[in-house]
Amino acid sequence: MGWVSQIVAQSTGPGTPITFNQHIAPLVFRHCAPCHRPGQAGPFSLLTFDQVRKRGPQIVEVITNQVMPPWPPAKSSVAFEGERRLAASEIQLMERWVAGGSLEGDKKQLPALPIWPQGWQLGEPDLVVRMPQAYLLGSAGKDVYRHFVIPIPSTVRRYVHAMELRPGNQSVHHAFLLFDVTRQSRRTDAEDAELGIPGMSPPQSAQSPPGQFVSWKPGTTVRRGAPDEIWTLQPNTDLVLQMHLQPTGKPETIQAEVGFYFTNTPPTQFLGKLGLINYAIDLPAGVTNQVVQDSFDLPRDVELLGLIPHSHYIGRSVRGLAVLPTGEPREFLNIPRWDFRWQGDYRFAAPLALPKGTRLIMEWSFDNSTNNVFNPRNPPTRVVYGLNTTNEMAELWIRMRCKTLEDQEALKDSISAKDKQGSIDFNKWRITQNPNDAMGHLRLGQVFLDDPKRQNDSLRHLKTALRINPKLDEAHYAMAMFLIARGQNRMAKTALETTIGLNPEHADAHGNLGLLLWKLGDVEGSERHLQTALTLNPQDELAREALTELRTIRTFRKLGK
Repeated sequence: MGWVSQIVAQSTGPGTPITFNQHIAPLVFRHCAPCHRPGQAGPFSLLTFDQVRKRGPQIVEVITNQVMPPWPPAKSSVAFEGERRLAASEIQLMERWVAGGSLEGDKKQLPALPIWPQGWQLGEPDLVVRMPQAYLLGSAGKDVYRHFVIPIPSTVRRYVHAMELRPGNQSVHHAFLLFDVTRQSRRTDAEDAELGIPGMSPPQSAQSPPGQFVSWKPGTTVRRGAPDEIWTLQPNTDLVLQMHLQPTGKPETIQAEVGFYFTNTPPTQFLGKLGLINYAIDLPAGVTNQVVQDSFDLPRDVELLGLIPHSHYIGRSVRGLAVLPTGEPREFLNIPRWDFRWQGDYRFAAPLALPKGTRLIMEWSFDNSTNNVFNPRNPPTRVVYGLNTTNEMAELWIRMRCKTLEDQEALKDSISAKDKQGSIDFNKWRITQNPNDAMGHLRLGQVFLDDPKRQNDSLRHLKTALRINPKLDEAHYAMAMFLIARGQNRMAKTALETTIGLNPEHADAHGNLGLLLWKLGDVEGSERHLQTALTLNPQDELAREALTELRTIRTFRKLGK
């Protein structure tokens, strides 16, 4: 029994006066003060008798309604790490204290304040990166969603076992940490003078590490990575901070920093990450309980490790359900009252083992009526799927672990097929919203490239993307791949040269142009582009092997052999 539970279990019968120093302070110090203290996310401090007494009725209200401590999932047979819950006896103590006049009690019974970590939670990191310049958040207005690109000064492959984000400002509500090896995020950021990339959707090239969730929210505890949390940081990578910022009533300066902790042990776990997503959201005004779903059948035995649910203001509830091959349902997530302000990722206290053939089901319910206190529209209007907070989303991301590499490959193939269909659905939605969305056409052209039955569709969408935006380097590159597959090498060469002209750091374009020039007999040009590809991406083994073979052949020719 912990020290707080011991105090709660003391004799507190009906005649016993409840005091701050003896009964309430231990509860507040444990459950409230980690966030409600100077420099943390809470809007006010709860460290002293006067501070807590002043807000006593408000505290009773939010803990009785289970708004605080913020922990959206309902209690169930499947437990999560770090659950923040008050016991019924603790809630009753707070109610009795306020009802009894909020007595202070004997000062000698007041426990010492906890000693919270100062500085970095795990000590000085191996590498610290910081936003190159500060972002100024206005004093008022709507919440801001923005992506900040930070170059990581590492030119070798590193293995990460822990990370810590220090936002440096309480206006940061939550953040996701993404990584981009292509420089696309950097180029997108440079398209306007303002720092960062606006909106909720990052560039497609910015991704979380394979099989990982990397995020920050108030109260996040950093721990040294378990074997399933070690991941590979590739050289010359950009960190992309996806931040949700809330105005505080005065201008705020945000200049976050991230500490990396490295290990010499490479990843050893076979991990997968599944996105259950529904793009067909259409919520009429006034609907109170409209449900959307998505599902996935497991091709192998897996262990579920963690979850991230995501929706916007109209979301009402979300469930995650596993239907076993026997037909037995098993609920592994239930958030009965969704609150967009308190998003997070959840790690199971123990991996949840599920057999091959289990169907994973995501079920979101939406309330687009005046009953929903978070509804930004009054009166309500129709809401459809979209990337802005005024639109809606329905997502459930699931981390899982396989037993073998063979199982991982089977899972990867199944998830890839699902993601491909999801990309088709999403980008069809994009061009429905805007027929001149060049990126939407490009993505459809790319996803159809490997489908023999959709080659005409691929060419049509790639041509449309280039007509709309002739400077879209990825569209020229995709067109080059289309032409190479058909043996149209001269035209492909022109497309690759155009790609590099628009984006000199396009490693894949250099690599493929090097291979193509070799085929066309330009050995010198081939060597130059292969070397450039390898310089831009030292992990490009195909370019390395081709360059080695090419130089060997040239050496033998010089020797006359």
